[in-house]
Amino acid sequence: MCVNQEDTDERSAQVLLMRAIYSNSIKTLIWLSLIIDSCHLGWALFAQIYAVFRKENTDAQYLSNVKFRMYSRSYHTSCGLLDWDDQLWEHLRNILQAS
Repeated sequence: MCVNQEDTDERSAQVLLMRAIYSNSIKTLIWLSLIIDSCHLGWALFAQIYAVFRKENTDAQYLSNVKFRMYSRSYHTSCGLLDWDDQLWEHLRNILQAS
């Protein structure tokens, strides 16, 4: 979820939802930074990763419910995640490195 801080109507509406969002989330990531070029592409990949996570952990309500497994390239591919050399990973790295 992104909140346009300059749109007071949007910001007000989102603030009202925050309690429900945070109390129902398994893990919350908060990014407080300026918008960087093509950050929406990085967030699109993040959404794909989250979709795989939800598919693999349909009943997870707490971190302790998440199945941990060793990484393997074949599992990565079977989940439908993009190859590591896909440009979207670079966009996601840019978001995660933003300060």
